[in-house]
Amino acid sequence: MQRRSALVFASVLGIAGLASVCARQASSENWDAQADVVVIGSGAAGLSAAIAAADEGASVLLLERNRHLGGDTLLAGGYFNAVDPERQKAQGITDSPELFLSQILVSGDGRNSRNLAQVLATEATEAMRWLEELGVRFLPRVELIYGGVYPRSHKPVLARGREYVRVLSEQALRRKVAIRIETQALALIAGEEENGAASVQGVTAVSAGRTLRIRARRAVVLAAGSFGAGRDLLRRYAPETADLPTDSNPGNTGSMMEAAREAGAELVNLSEVECVPGAAPGFAHPLRLDYDQTRMIMVNERGESFVNELATRRVIAQAVFRQKGVCWSVADSETVSRLDPLTQKYLYQGLYAERAFQGATARELARRIGVPVARFVETFRTMAEARSLKKPPFWAVPIHMHVHVTLGGIRIDEQARCLGEDGRAVARLYAAGGIIGNIHGANRIGGNGINTAVVFGRIAGRNAARESNQP
Repeated sequence: MQRRSALVFASVLGIAGLASVCARQASSENWDAQADVVVIGSGAAGLSAAIAAADEGASVLLLERNRHLGGDTLLAGGYFNAVDPERQKAQGITDSPELFLSQILVSGDGRNSRNLAQVLATEATEAMRWLEELGVRFLPRVELIYGGVYPRSHKPVLARGREYVRVLSEQALRRKVAIRIETQALALIAGEEENGAASVQGVTAVSAGRTLRIRARRAVVLAAGSFGAGRDLLRRYAPETADLPTDSNPGNTGSMMEAAREAGAELVNLSEVECVPGAAPGFAHPLRLDYDQTRMIMVNERGESFVNELATRRVIAQAVFRQKGVCWSVADSETVSRLDPLTQKYLYQGLYAERAFQGATARELARRIGVPVARFVETFRTMAEARSLKKPPFWAVPIHMHVHVTLGGIRIDEQARCLGEDGRAVARLYAAGGIIGNIHGANRIGGNGINTAVVFGRIAGRNAARESNQP
């Protein structure tokens, strides 16, 4: 007979750093809601998990703490890395899953799981085809984006991450996935399997001031994102980043990551944080000229090049942090015209607000941004051909590093099962997306956010739905 301790493990209730709440006896009855699979989070990972679970015949309940769906995906640049022979061959690009895997491992600096990296490298292409079948539209051209390492980044037609959220949410609703917005998961209701392994029965959540007990008859999928907006957790695990601004979804507090730890999951790589350029102080939107690394340069306050723009995000961020003054991204008007409409809109708004700058010549631009003219002109002249700095007026925006995503989180296996420190799976608990801690390691390659969410979201949802019903 299956034993259930029915312990309720409290999360940090949206404020990282609270002490663990003592386990209390909970009744296995009096559930406020039930579903075969309960998914927490509505970004690309959560929506993909919900769709995959529904396609396996499971009833699905998805909880989202915000008023709208999308999570970090809604805020993302939208690029999706995948080996795509058809599109890449048209541009003379040779690629393979093996090359992709090797680059993920080098980028991770020995801190990521080879098995997970292999799953991502080999299954991203099929995940992209799946998205296209659902209705996501990608542009024909493959790009090398900021921190992307190799030209395999696919850009959706609709600006940024909106295309994924639009299509995936529509497909989830078509499959009768029950979605509850403004419902914050607080804790995992945990028990024990017959073999002694930790297990999860469901979640507690709060909605409209009412605490709910929600039963997952088969499994729970955690897709609640990173802790990029969790100031207390950043101070605890990566204090050097705690005072930086963040472009992460405000709901990414890390509370469900901590709840998973209380339920027996191991957390890894918590000190690894990825920072990218974002909004200037006093300006609401990101000002970016660096999405195409091959068509821009970065200069410091002396007007000198200080980093290889084709380097990883980690290398670029470290180089920026070493500079004493303001650094600048510089590009030409042709590059700006190739950016998505939303990015262009923000740049022109920044121009009028004097947060972005233009110059008809390199000399004029140097004067506008206040760097030594002669040095800047020489840097510009030296790199103009290699970085396509040809069409005036030329643009410059200041580089203000933001916390973009935390790379640490729950350790999972290739089936997206949450693992404990002993390597055993926490029964009926799966994870996908930014909450995973052992996929990227020390650096996440640009374009490897949404593909990770979709690949492991599908795996998590599929396997969660295939669990047997709990008694």
